[in-house]
Amino acid sequence: MATYYSDIFSGLGRTTAGTAAGGTGGATISNLFQSTQNAHARRRTTIAHFRVDADEDLQTTDVLHMLVLKPMDRLVRLRLTCGDAGTTGDINIGLYTVKPDQGTLLFTLSDADLFASALDVNAAALTWSDVMHESGTVPINYIGSPMWEIANLGDGTFTNEEPDSFAISIAASEVTTADNLDFILVADYIAGD
Repeated sequence: MATYYSDIFSGLGRTTAGTAAGGTGGATISNLFQSTQNAHARRRTTIAHFRVDADEDLQTTDVLHMLVLKPMDRLVRLRLTCGDAGTTGDINIGLYTVKPDQGTLLFTLSDADLFASALDVNAAALTWSDVMHESGTVPINYIGSPMWEIANLGDGTFTNEEPDSFAISIAASEVTTADNLDFILVADYIAGD
């Protein structure tokens, strides 16, 4: 039986062959626990909330810019919670670039459905649904990748310097009809600053 270690253990300065119990050439249990407890001191969670009021619907021309991440922020997980959207309602979760522009922010569409495409939110409420890979564009081996690399999976050609930031945004691909519809988007990431 072979024992393998993920890239989180590369900072131990030991060979990754061997057993977890401290066999020849392997990392010891105490070193493994120390590494996993301290490896990501810059781990962050950002929670964004938006409510579509009772007298309005989320139209297919509307965009909800939910949260902003920097190019070197490493996205680990993206989760969505929302109520039942009514008799109709599908959403896309995509990416915009964000740059300052004469005292305001300029949002430019990069990929409308990078994370989720026509996600059905009218059949039932969603509770902490992982939407990072729903569209099929972001493969699971990109978990923990910098935002600029994830953005390049879509229509972008970005570097770790450009743009200033990325906005993860929700847009309706089908009109929502529910009263007081709440969207909560949660990003777990490792800060790149």
